[in-house]
Amino acid sequence: MRGLLFTMAMLAGAAAHAQTVDLLGGDDGSPDKPIAGFYESAGLSQVSDELDTAGRSLVAWRYVTLDHDVISLMAAGEAGHRETYRLDGGREYLFQAACDRMCDDIDLEVIDENKVVLARDSSEAAWPAVSFTPRASGRYTVRVWLTRCAADYCYAGFRGYGRVP
Repeated sequence: MRGLLFTMAMLAGAAAHAQTVDLLGGDDGSPDKPIAGFYESAGLSQVSDELDTAGRSLVAWRYVTLDHDVISLMAAGEAGHRETYRLDGGREYLFQAACDRMCDDIDLEVIDENKVVLARDSSEAAWPAVSFTPRASGRYTVRVWLTRCAADYCYAGFRGYGRVP
């Protein structure tokens, strides 16, 4: 009976691991990414906490969040993550980025439909921010990428805000 329970526990663990690998894009032979566990939840919450801390003062300046946080697992030197927003011309926007404790340099930019960079923070910062007021309404892409990360992969993300008229 004890052997059966042990076998069932091992199978359940293997199934959970397989589901996690599927959620992270499968096992493609690339270096291991953090798999469900302490680092994964800690990394996500660190980025979210950093964005919360950075955004607290923006409420006093009449900013409201645009949408959900964009947080993903990425490696330094990769293209990073892009998210496209429909923004109103003449309205001020602010985008703030943050990364987990394993990284210390993340960059952020806003790009128009013609792939022209309109705002960028590429300073050596772990919490970059860009303020941007589009001349015309349209689709704008925000890109975040890691420049330095002490691990193979770090969690990084951003939050967008729009100023209330």
